[in-house]
Amino acid sequence: MKKLFGILFLLFGVNFLACSQSAVYIYKNVKDGKGDFMSVRNMPNQMDAEFMAKQKLTELVNDDLMIIKGAATGKTGHGVVVMATLQLGTGKSMNIYGAGLGFTSEQLATQAAVTSLKRLNPEWTTGKYTIIQKFID
Repeated sequence: MKKLFGILFLLFGVNFLACSQSAVYIYKNVKDGKGDFMSVRNMPNQMDAEFMAKQKLTELVNDDLMIIKGAATGKTGHGVVVMATLQLGTGKSMNIYGAGLGFTSEQLATQAAVTSLKRLNPEWTTGKYTIIQKFID
C-alpha cells in the first residue's frame, strides 16, 4: 500500500505542489464605461491560468474583444490587484485595474500592479488607487 501511495504521489502529487501559476485578465470598455477583472490562482501551469481567467471573464462580460491580460506568472509569491477610477470624456467614470503577480513582497507586487495600471491606462493621471485583492500564491 505504501508503494502504491508513493507511486501515486510521484505521478500526481508533484503537479499539485507546483500549483502556483496565476493570471489576471482585465475588461475595459471605454465606450460603455464598464470595467472588470478576473483573477485565477493555484493553477497547474501558466497557460491554464491565463485560459481560465480569460474564459471566466468572457462569460461574465460576454465580450472577449475588450479583454486584455493584466498579468500572468509561473512564479510563487505575492499577488496584488489594484483598482482606480478613470474619468471619461463623456462625463462617465469607470473602474480600471492593474495587477502584479509572483513577487517576493506585497510592496513589490503593489508597485508592479500600479505600473500595470499606468501601462494599460495611460490616460489615468490621478495616481489614486485602492488595493482590492492581495494574496500569496
